[in-house]
Amino acid sequence: METYYKVLNYNGSCYHSGHGSWPLPVNDQPGDWVPTLEGRLVPCHHGYHILRRQDLVSWLGPTIYTVEVMGGITWDTDK
Repeated sequence: METYYKVLNYNGSCYHSGHGSWPLPVNDQPGDWVPTLEGRLVPCHHGYHILRRQDLVSWLGPTIYTVEVMGGITWDTDK
């Protein structure tokens, strides 16, 4: 099973542009699930930006979290 990652600011907001903020872990418990998106996944336009291990060096930032994925995944060249 592959591990996926999300790079964020310390307050959970998106570090590399994007909108909104992500629910962060509290007291060693995972953050809440983010809402499921409707429609077709389109990299950089519609979907959540997550990374594979080999992509991290291109997207380093203040914090890096492991994430769980439920549903479909579509990949671009480095995300």
